[in-house]
Amino acid sequence: FRRVLFRSIPLSYYGAMTGRWSGADQINMQNIPRKSLLKRGIIAPEGHVIVGADLSNIELRVGLYFAGQIDKLKLLAEGKDLYKDFASSVFGVAYEDVDDAQRFIGKTSQLALIYGTGANKLREAIKTGSGKDIGEEMAKSIVSLYRTEYSDVRDLWYQGEDVLCAIYNDEEFIYGSKVMALTVDGSKGVQLPSKLYLKYPNLKFEGEGWDREWTYTEYRKVKRIYAPKVFQNTTQAVARCIMGEAMVRIHKRYPVALTIHDAVYCIVPEDQADTALEFILAEMCREPRWAKGIPLGAEGKYGKSLKDC
Repeated sequence: FRRVLFRSIPLSYYGAMTGRWSGADQINMQNIPRKSLLKRGIIAPEGHVIVGADLSNIELRVGLYFAGQIDKLKLLAEGKDLYKDFASSVFGVAYEDVDDAQRFIGKTSQLALIYGTGANKLREAIKTGSGKDIGEEMAKSIVSLYRTEYSDVRDLWYQGEDVLCAIYNDEEFIYGSKVMALTVDGSKGVQLPSKLYLKYPNLKFEGEGWDREWTYTEYRKVKRIYAPKVFQNTTQAVARCIMGEAMVRIHKRYPVALTIHDAVYCIVPEDQADTALEFILAEMCREPRWAKGIPLGAEGKYGKSLKDC
């Protein structure tokens, strides 16, 4: 295949409803498969390398911070693996004795259950990823355990209904926890740290009886919205704010050529690769002034092609 010199990629600013970037000019670099050969064909110019860095578990960290789940945030700050921590509770084994299969279940559970996933979907996700069916009873027990251990996250889900009511009725509401709170500015939506808004255009509450549900319009499509989904959207939007601020700081020293979700890629002279990687990781881990104490993490590497990063 033909190799392409990597200098910059077109992106649509605030392309997703959560504020994240999306594809532009009929190219969507956000959706390149992890093992795609295309990544090998995108290379840095002569004398340069691509330095890539990725925010670690950013949605998990932001979600716990926003919900005020202090006990779990402390574990993250101590360098603990929350996937292993939860797996140790699920299987009743010591943290150090958690094996890879158990950690996978802990990881899948953490990433799904933070957004209110139920037992059936959790069971299916674990089966899809591991080939193992944990059964209905175990799936239900994991969900119950999570909602007990992560009670602050669970409690914040329910505020999502108040958020939707405030937007619908054009009223103000303070959304969040003792650690972090955002203002719902009436029909404008949830005001983010960036001062931009998480919006739900044409929000409606329709149906009869138990079939009533909230809907909104996104790119001419009617979509359902519900309380835990509001928490997910807000978490992703706040994560985007963290990423955006880091990119601005990084770009002042090393031009940013591309961002893919929670990762940033810069074109750097070969002799500056180590220095650049250190700088970029430090900037990505810097806590925002509006999120004091959030334990951020990042990892990265560099190479000649996008695949190397």
